[in-house]
Amino acid sequence: ELIALGLEIPHSEANFILVKIGDAAKWRSMLLAKGMVVRDCTSFGLPQYIRLGVRTMADCQRLAAAMAEVAQTALAD
Repeated sequence: ELIALGLEIPHSEANFILVKIGDAAKWRSMLLAKGMVVRDCTSFGLPQYIRLGVRTMADCQRLAAAMAEVAQTALAD
């Protein structure tokens, strides 16, 4: 679902995924306002990435829906 939004997701074999979204701090703030907690990877030297933990399917679906809403605003800027 995230790839369908035009987001870049490098291959991962960990219990988290990185998503290249542009302004990580902006996305983190906008997702937090929707009750979604993600990691802004700026402190790792990756200011264009957020880290998403892999959780239950229901949690992942809620996060994907929130990201779709945020994408309408964040990607339009």
